[in-house]
Amino acid sequence: MDICRLKHAHGQPGELCDGESCPFWRVVGHLGLADGEPNGCAIRHFELLGEEGSEVTEWLLSVKARLESQLAESPTDAADSARDPYPPT
Repeated sequence: MDICRLKHAHGQPGELCDGESCPFWRVVGHLGLADGEPNGCAIRHFELLGEEGSEVTEWLLSVKARLESQLAESPTDAADSARDPYPPT
């Protein structure tokens, strides 16, 4: 498993990627933006951290924490989201 670029940019080097349990995972495939592999890290795909990234990093980590907290509070909703986090509208 890869090192989490978001955590690394926030001064947590060596932290492993959460993979499929991360809210920033699989976004690329669901948006129809990936040419190959539909699964993956949106942070990496969209190069969201740039060269410095400190303010963006802190904001993205706060978004991740809020999403994970909400999913932990409603396990039924979390299970539904895991099956298809971006259902058709």
